[in-house]
Amino acid sequence: TDDNLDKAGVILSDGSRVYPEHVRNVSPEEVEDMAISFATGDQVYGMRGFTQIDERSVATFERFVHYLQETGIDVIFYLPPYHPSAYEILSESDIYKIIIDVEDYLHDFAEEMGIPLIGSYNPEESSCGKEDFYDGMHPKESCVEKAFTVYP
Repeated sequence: TDDNLDKAGVILSDGSRVYPEHVRNVSPEEVEDMAISFATGDQVYGMRGFTQIDERSVATFERFVHYLQETGIDVIFYLPPYHPSAYEILSESDIYKIIIDVEDYLHDFAEEMGIPLIGSYNPEESSCGKEDFYDGMHPKESCVEKAFTVYP
């Protein structure tokens, strides 16, 4: 569907997801609480045990990107930002500040390969505020649009 007003949540025809109404209509205070809880939990989603960039994973990733370019596919990197409160906590954490190293690597690799890189894990880089998030790690469409306005 192209209708993004569904109460239950849908996946649109372009593959993007529209969250259910109860997720879209959370108060800013609840979102702030969720963002802080996300970043201070025992295991941040998707980052458990991720303390350094794995060389084998980098080699696999780079081979995949080379393959895509060799087959004529235009590659664009998009780094969705974290909620401002979550990013502040994560980027200052001894455990999770690896996100800064990952972003630095992606910037360097994108530049080397001539790949546009859009966005940043740091919400300030995309001018995204606390009101632009559903929780600690999911930006709203408004935030994504801000990041892509600089892309030609």
